Amino acid sequence: MDVIYVKQALKFKQVSKKLVTCEDPMESFYLIDIIQRLGIEHYFAEEIKVALEKQHLILSGNSNDFVSSHTLYEVALAFRLLRQGGYHVNSDLFDNLKCTQNTFRVKYGEDVKGLISLYEASQLSIEGEDDLKYLGYLCLELLQEWLLRHHDHDEARYVANTLQCPIHYGLSRFMDKSIFVNDLKAKNEWNCLDELAKINSSIVKLMNQNEIIEVSKWWKDLGLVKDVKFEGYQPLKWYKWPMACFTDPSFSNKRVELTKPISLVYVIDDIFDLHGTLDQLTLFTQAVNRWEMTGTTNLPNFMKITLSALYKVTNDFSEMIYKKHGFNPIDTLKKSVFQRKLLLSWMMNFQISYILWQKFFVSLMI
Repeated sequence: MDVIYVKQALKFKQVSKKLVTCEDPMESFYLIDIIQRLGIEHYFAEEIKVALEKQHLILSGNSNDFVSSHTLYEVALAFRLLRQGGYHVNSDLFDNLKCTQNTFRVKYGEDVKGLISLYEASQLSIEGEDDLKYLGYLCLELLQEWLLRHHDHDEARYVANTLQCPIHYGLSRFMDKSIFVNDLKAKNEWNCLDELAKINSSIVKLMNQNEIIEVSKWWKDLGLVKDVKFEGYQPLKWYKWPMACFTDPSFSNKRVELTKPISLVYVIDDIFDLHGTLDQLTLFTQAVNRWEMTGTTNLPNFMKITLSALYKVTNDFSEMIYKKHGFNPIDTLKKSVFQRKLLLSWMMNFQISYILWQKFFVSLMI
């Protein structure tokens, strides 16, 4: 494992140097795009921020010159990366694309790279940018037509995947990277990116395996697995949420801790939907509102275990936040949407269902 970390450090140094010393704006944008698509952007957060700020100043100073001297792909890529990074970029960068649908089709119908770039940029349109949204719809239509004509093309799968899940709405770790990896291999000086991504993948996979073991142990120690109602529950399903959201290796503890309240959402949902009576659920909700186990003697054991876990997970979260940030959010968490409004919603749904079932059975007896 130490050898992997040494290799990672060497590759990190290479890429970091490229980001800082890059003079060509498009080379800088392309490098950032590849880094993000490979899922290793957390290693270069500061370098990416500095590079984007530099390119934003350049673009803001002479946007007309930039548009006239770059391709559709390049302009759309710059727009998306800057806006994605939180920088103000006006959508009038694409004003030169205002033309009839037929003219646009003739000019860009076979420019797959440009159409994809503009389509992905359009996903970051904001209210009032109807022209950009329209361009996005037009790109979608042209790319779908292109797929019908070139379904055996090397880029067909990439185009189809992009239309189904644009990068702005996707998770880089789970997206197809083959086309970018092949492109990197053609540019020998950037091979270090692919190598760093592979090293990162090895590290993250090992961490995920250890985290799954930790989550599974927590679930087993909780005791609900001994109850026939919950013996088929799978902690791995709950762990997938934080695993997908927090890809940074340094977030290992956060992934494990977030899995716990997610699991309780599933458990409590099933308690209300499947396992609890009206009287039991009333006592359960009251116990959450009181934030103590007093008055829960008549509850079944699985509900007591769930309440205890809810208290402990919330208190542990509060303690972690207090140690790191110096304030205790326990009172806020007690009144949170999950513990109050969500429970109230579950309770109301149960009561409505209960009344409807009563009416149904009464109607059968008449």
